Amino acid sequence: MKLFCSVVAAAVIGMSATQVFAEEAAPATSAPMTEQVDSSLIKSVSYDAAVSILSVVLVGENETYEYKNVPESVYKELMAAESKGSYFVKNIKGKYDFTKK
Repeated sequence: MKLFCSVVAAAVIGMSATQVFAEEAAPATSAPMTEQVDSSLIKSVSYDAAVSILSVVLVGENETYEYKNVPESVYKELMAAESKGSYFVKNIKGKYDFTKK
């Protein structure tokens, strides 16, 4: 039904059925980019805005900590912080649920 409605709506605005099918089939595959950071505590950081997950790898560890429900503003503040380690300890660690992978 959704596809039928999409095709009908597309016809009204002038899109072809091929364009509609291409948009319906296009998967969201943009993986978050991991950024190495200048920190004595944090090795790398990535953020997946689609699911609000902040991934952090600490210096000297091979595990990734995935913090759930982190607002994008917190990620941006982390990346802009002069001391990323201090920001992480004060504003993320212990404040958001995480899984260790």
